[in-house]
Amino acid sequence: MKTYKLLVVYGLVFAILVGGIFTLQTRAPDPIQADVRITPFHISLEDPDQEEFRITLSLPNGNNHEDIDPDSILVEGVIGILEKEDWPKIKKNFFAFKVSGHASIGLMDIIRQKIWHMSPGPGERVAVDISVTGLVAGEAFEGTDTLSVLTEHNDNGNGFPFAP
Repeated sequence: MKTYKLLVVYGLVFAILVGGIFTLQTRAPDPIQADVRITPFHISLEDPDQEEFRITLSLPNGNNHEDIDPDSILVEGVIGILEKEDWPKIKKNFFAFKVSGHASIGLMDIIRQKIWHMSPGPGERVAVDISVTGLVAGEAFEGTDTLSVLTEHNDNGNGFPFAP
């Protein structure tokens, strides 16, 4: 009986060690770091909403831009590629696509939400980081660009330049 208990304990310890080693070796690799450029990069909340934004991705050498899965691309985790004729543009050193500025969930909505949480003053210039994620040849990529946003100058009578 003592030998049986000892065998069970050693078996459990061995299983835990092997499971731990297997878990460490199967950790997901870090995403590929993409260079992201969003156009326009300067916007004013006093101007009419931007209808579309152009986003250009550049992947490091060794990655083929033709291998990017357009259906996997998300801006801020929620906005997909805008379906337009002749888009996306895929070249040797970049992948360009468009997203809506004011659809049911547009990039302008996300920009306003991010600024609202910062509580800037009227007419203040604010840096807003926008992230882009997706898959290239089955591997994850991610990148971020920073937009410069000018808040509204008048406060609409509520002490804040714009209401959420």
